[in-house]
Amino acid sequence: MPQIDNRTEVVVLQHPRERTHPFGSARMLVSALARSRLLVASRQDGRAIFEPFTSSGRVALLYPRPDAKDLCELAEQAPLDQLILLDGTWAQAHRLYCDNPWLSALPHVQLRPERPSRYKVRREPRPEYLSTLEAAISALGILEGDSDRFEPLLTVFERMNDEQLERRRSTGDSPRVRHRPQRSSRSVPEALSKGRVVLVYAEAAELATRADPRRPEVLQWVATRMGTGEVEEAFFRPSRGDPSPAYLARLGLEGEDVEYHASQDGALAWLQRILQPEDVIAVWNGSTLKLLPDELRRRHDAIQVKAAYCNLRGGRCGDPADVLAQEALPTPPPAGAGRAGQRLAEAHAIATWLAKQPK
Repeated sequence: MPQIDNRTEVVVLQHPRERTHPFGSARMLVSALARSRLLVASRQDGRAIFEPFTSSGRVALLYPRPDAKDLCELAEQAPLDQLILLDGTWAQAHRLYCDNPWLSALPHVQLRPERPSRYKVRREPRPEYLSTLEAAISALGILEGDSDRFEPLLTVFERMNDEQLERRRSTGDSPRVRHRPQRSSRSVPEALSKGRVVLVYAEAAELATRADPRRPEVLQWVATRMGTGEVEEAFFRPSRGDPSPAYLARLGLEGEDVEYHASQDGALAWLQRILQPEDVIAVWNGSTLKLLPDELRRRHDAIQVKAAYCNLRGGRCGDPADVLAQEALPTPPPAGAGRAGQRLAEAHAIATWLAKQPK
């Protein structure tokens, strides 16, 4: 590994699942740069968390938010003291960004790569996407005005890729990450673009607060009408009383966020008020569909947005944030309180995107 004396400190914030990947480029990067740090997120309630830290100088986050400044423009101004990168798959990087709201307050910068990624042992979702090492080298070359100084590290990176590919060919090993073959695109449900669609998301009540733990009860409903964007939200008190503060925290809620609309008996009436007879109900996945009252499921057709997306792309997907990252869609503001509000907004953005795809 070459030893490079860089002026701008590089801080890599790594997703926990990326730490054990044998071909992760971040470890190579920090072992070569004199001024660099690699921090691994800690898991807290299903999230990957970093403690906020402050920089003594000028800092920026390399993340392609729509309002991010072009790095070339920033380089023409005052020197940057610290550059922060998120390390992981694109979906993991997006999750790190969402799980650590303090990152959104940092100045954002983005790159416009001049050549495709040279990462051969791991595939990037799109040709213009770069590995963490390549992104850092490209950024430092712009910021410090001397790209040739970082070329030896890129040479080592390319050699690692070539040697691993040669080893696979000689041993017959398959890649660590198997990529599903892409099937041809399939049609999206017409109702998303032509029908009256109400998208809903629900959070289930805590098991301890239900009269019968085997019977699901809804704590929170959030709904939005596609086309108009109007949002409705309501909380319904579980049979055995209020959920615990710890459970609310898991849902991204605090006690003051929750103002109960009615008891469980009022949930059906609330949904009936929102839905018109000709409306189609859209949900992200089957979990919310199961929480819909039987009467509504008999009266209204239903669409699962996740299933429609997977059918279009011919494969599996994660949560809504993963899909937004995969399709390079901006993260929308929450449509309601807590996790439900964020998930509904993300599902709405995906449903809107799906409606625009060729039929």
